[in-house]
Amino acid sequence: AMKRVKKSLTVTVVEGRDLPVRQAPCQVKLQYKDDKAETMVVRNVPDPLWNEQFTFRGAYSVLMIEIPGQGETRLELDLYYEPLVGGRPVALWIQVPLSTTPVEQSPRLHLRLQAEFHRYNSMHVDPDRPAPSRLLVQQ
Repeated sequence: AMKRVKKSLTVTVVEGRDLPVRQAPCQVKLQYKDDKAETMVVRNVPDPLWNEQFTFRGAYSVLMIEIPGQGETRLELDLYYEPLVGGRPVALWIQVPLSTTPVEQSPRLHLRLQAEFHRYNSMHVDPDRPAPSRLLVQQ
């Protein structure tokens, strides 16, 4: 019998940069398939610092990142990208557009995350496993 493979994604919301203070309060919400998590609310700080870690079960290729009431972005994760699975978190800088008008002048919150994908007891190779390529594509 094949061992069941347990998979999880650990995401640390580290910090944000260049948040227009008028956009405060600021919170980051994450959604990974059906699992949701949210950081604490930070108020009136242009460079909020969270350092909050969340672990989600399963292996899915999309992580939704939302700044409630402001904007959201979709992060596509390549779960076969070796550094992401290599036992050390990969640092990611992500831009989350903040909803203001006009849209062309919309500010962006630069968000620093760390992500690490865990595969336990993976004794077999998945024949459908794609070749390692990119870590992520920001849509």
